[in-house]
Amino acid sequence: TFNYHLPFSNLKLPVPVLALLAVAQAVAIPSESEAPAFSFEQWVEDIIANPDGKHLSPEEAVDAHLAYINGTDVSLLESRALEKRVTCWTSSTSPPPAWLFRRCGNARIYGTTGGSQSLPVTDICNNVARAAGRVMDSCYRSDNTVRGSEMVSNKAYQVNLNGVN
Repeated sequence: TFNYHLPFSNLKLPVPVLALLAVAQAVAIPSESEAPAFSFEQWVEDIIANPDGKHLSPEEAVDAHLAYINGTDVSLLESRALEKRVTCWTSSTSPPPAWLFRRCGNARIYGTTGGSQSLPVTDICNNVARAAGRVMDSCYRSDNTVRGSEMVSNKAYQVNLNGVN
């Protein structure tokens, strides 16, 4: 595991975080109408558990996710989103004062401290990747963007994901 401290000037993120950033940007919607359930959170967990295993590429993960959400009843997707601790943003928001974890194109993963926490906050990068996966699962929008956040590690900090066209 890799521990980091805020600020994140020299943070080297593992493959799951970088892969999530790659898929946070807008992509074309595939034509398939039926697909098995797909979760970015589970995809990240699988990569963390077996980094050298055979996993979907970021592009394949996006295709699997879009096929799933386009072929699934809206009420099921809404109930799935309600199960998570994620906050989805419904409008374009400017990021709060934050430390940027990673930027790829217009997509950003950044962190802010929560509650009465002061710097530095320490955690493993896998927790950032897991949180970003939950945001991807819950906050993927019809305009092919992702905007949301989740409090992590006993509310010590918040992981924010903002992927825009």
